Amino acid sequence: MAGLRTFVTIELPEKVREHLNYTIERLRSDLPGIRWVRPHGFHLTLKFLGEVEEERVPHVVEAVNAVAGGLRPLTLRVSSIGGFPQSDRARVVWVGIEGELEAFSSIQEGVEQALDPLGFSGEERKFHPHVTLGRASRRPVSLARACVDLSEGDPFSVDRVQVIRSDLHRDGARYTTLGCGKFGDPA
Repeated sequence: MAGLRTFVTIELPEKVREHLNYTIERLRSDLPGIRWVRPHGFHLTLKFLGEVEEERVPHVVEAVNAVAGGLRPLTLRVSSIGGFPQSDRARVVWVGIEGELEAFSSIQEGVEQALDPLGFSGEERKFHPHVTLGRASRRPVSLARACVDLSEGDPFSVDRVQVIRSDLHRDGARYTTLGCGKFGDPA
């Protein structure tokens, strides 16, 4: 039996999603060959869990809620455009995050630690907070022509962590919230 494709994330406010969608519209002509993420798909992934058996989901939600209960809200904002693995041959186009990054990294570390006893081992790569904007369809692209100023992006507050189910469809991923932990709520 297949599990639920699951990840832990921080959802972005609608205003930020609109701003990122506007950014994509300005990038389209400079970066052909990119499959762009739709606004409902913008989020800050803390941990990708992969396929999780349905009966394990409540334990994941409980662990994430316990982490969220000990946190305080923080402020972030979108920053510059970048690419993985490198800007001159990007397969993934992203926008970085700035603000209270030390506190944000602590959230990610807390999620990692809380899920480790449930069998979800820690990520080997260094955590790099970002929002994926798009992926190269065929070959890597250079971001040298991607001249977009993100300085008008307003700061936004982060006050909850969500466990999300992702169902892949021909027209893109569809997301369902499986659980939500509000910061400072020891539920």
